[in-house]
Amino acid sequence: MRAVIRRTADFTGFRPDRFTVLCLERRNFERDIEQLRMRTRCNWLGLRSRVLGPALWAFIPQEFRKQTDYFACRVPEAEAAFSAAGAFVAELLAEMARRHRLDAVMSANTDYWQDESLKRACARLGLPFLVLSREYYNTEAKVEWKQQRYEESGFRFEGAGVAVFGPKMLATLTSGGVCPPDRIWITGPPRLDVWRDGPGAEPKDTLTLLSFARKIYLATGVFESMLDAFARFSLRPEARGIRCVVKGKNRADSDNVRRMLSEIPNRLIVTDGMDIAALFRRSRVIAGFNSLAILEGLLTSAAVCCPAWGDAARDPAEMLIDPGAPDAARAVSFVRSPEEFTQLLVAAAEGRLPASDAGARLRLVREHFHYPEEGTCSGEVERFVVEASARFRAGRAGAAPDSGPARDAG
Repeated sequence: MRAVIRRTADFTGFRPDRFTVLCLERRNFERDIEQLRMRTRCNWLGLRSRVLGPALWAFIPQEFRKQTDYFACRVPEAEAAFSAAGAFVAELLAEMARRHRLDAVMSANTDYWQDESLKRACARLGLPFLVLSREYYNTEAKVEWKQQRYEESGFRFEGAGVAVFGPKMLATLTSGGVCPPDRIWITGPPRLDVWRDGPGAEPKDTLTLLSFARKIYLATGVFESMLDAFARFSLRPEARGIRCVVKGKNRADSDNVRRMLSEIPNRLIVTDGMDIAALFRRSRVIAGFNSLAILEGLLTSAAVCCPAWGDAARDPAEMLIDPGAPDAARAVSFVRSPEEFTQLLVAAAEGRLPASDAGARLRLVREHFHYPEEGTCSGEVERFVVEASARFRAGRAGAAPDSGPARDAG
């Protein structure tokens, strides 16, 4: 077990006098944890999912490894498998707790099958299982889709509390009784706290296209057109001295973009490993569609660009930013053809883009995310883990909690 702990756990910076949360590390979630470590008074220890996940395969057969839908697999074989996995993880956590203070366990997802073992282990050990949800269904259509999945699977969140980024995820979880409202806090995304530090002194030498090649973004045809225009722009004289970057969501997405470019001459940099905050700080333009990173881009000094033609011209219920919304035109540059996109890139390269309305940009962010005027999202999450854990322990002891959760500080 000690060898397993060495491979799965990260105790860097541990201080025994601080409230301690063990966090299951996942992509993007790590950006939130980084800010929590910088801006709060808690220990945020790491549990490496890339090591723990394969260890759970020994217990959970393939047919039960289904996100959300695993909850519907209440056959004896599934119960036995998850119970055995929970016992294994409980032994792992108990050994960690003997070495370090451990007050709570936190994941980034409410309904992943991998987390079921953590929930069961926490129940065995009397530890609160919490979630800081990295999932955020940012359009009405996605909210309805997820609510339907919850209804079909019968999923119920059985942890001590969930922190969400904004009201759409609150609505998603409360619909159909997935999670009681008094277990949900709206905290906002800690990753956004990085923009409270100012724009930085980095050179503004980059134009960024966020990949929306995957079908879930609902505009694959327009992405192909924008990618082609971006590739051709990268060879123009105006692009000299400019980094033209395509940011993929993950390795598979980046590999797919490279395949799309295989027969198109270009000087593009295609990456999924580049730190997004570092990339945005150097960007003059951030272009994309229906991704949360577009909202984050509105907190930077870069021009934010979204397509508004072809399969990107959709019903507002399927769009993150509706071009007809009151603040949209003042905050976002909407392009209606590959030619308009190219014109915007040329203007950016030559330093001719007009400034957008900073107030409108911030209002658009706050339409989706909780982003407090005072304090930080990290501070809201710190309060969430401490208060939710106290409520959990008071409930186990049979005492009535003093007050309900601070679901929204703004």
